[in-house]
Amino acid sequence: MKSFKRKTKAKKLSYKAVKIRLIIFSALVAALIVISIIAPIIEPNDPYATSSANMRQGPGGQFPFGTDSLGRCVFSRVLAGAFTSIFSSIFLVGVSFAAGTIIGMFCGYYGGIVDTVIMRITDALLAFPQMVLAIAVAGVLGGNLTNALIAIGITSWTLYARLARGQTYSMKNETFIAALKLSGVSNMRIMFRHILPNIFRPLIATACTQIGTTMIYISGLSFLGLGVIPPAAEWGSMINEARGYFQLTPWAVIGPSIAMLITILIFNFFGDAVRDMTEVRGNGR
Repeated sequence: MKSFKRKTKAKKLSYKAVKIRLIIFSALVAALIVISIIAPIIEPNDPYATSSANMRQGPGGQFPFGTDSLGRCVFSRVLAGAFTSIFSSIFLVGVSFAAGTIIGMFCGYYGGIVDTVIMRITDALLAFPQMVLAIAVAGVLGGNLTNALIAIGITSWTLYARLARGQTYSMKNETFIAALKLSGVSNMRIMFRHILPNIFRPLIATACTQIGTTMIYISGLSFLGLGVIPPAAEWGSMINEARGYFQLTPWAVIGPSIAMLITILIFNFFGDAVRDMTEVRGNGR
């Protein structure tokens, strides 16, 4: 009896700890999103204004992160790049999540030749490293943010399709699904009203963990000149612009690097907290 009470107390403490972590990192994610939205209001200087008189100035009162080789305020450009880096990642994850989930549900529910063909395509895409394939596609399409999102999105949906397909395939044989079919409920209604809510938790947890990874891919393509094109502000392209004169103005590289590192860590910890919460909920909490 005492052992049972100790286990119950441990579960409650675990749930409480996970909930606190989720609240903390949700608040930090919300803060990052708000900052990226109001960036044009809080930018101390014009992020695109060049000035020969202010070239390569060190961090100070007027320029908290210093200036780059064109005299632009690095801090203002970091704030301006936050919107591009964060929202492009969230947008791409959202689109990939929706497309992959729908494809996976249809494959898992109906099966047959369509399921076989799509899963073989998925296997072929997963056989290549995602970043390598994205570089190849972006190189063919040309360098801009839209093409970078397309290049990354070509393989991003496969993760959700695989997961949704497996979850749907195992659930379609459940007794309550058979009862729904016998009562005349349409297949579309069964999938989107009964199966989707039951497989949503692991899918959304996976999506949350992928935001930081997607941000790395977008910044990586921009760093290689295959994503956001200067003078547009984006952290990867800012690092690429400034790396050539790192010894003269290291702050032009350090500023966007630290911003990207902190943002990715926060989104990764947020994704881990969401995943842990779904596991705790799935264990009967």
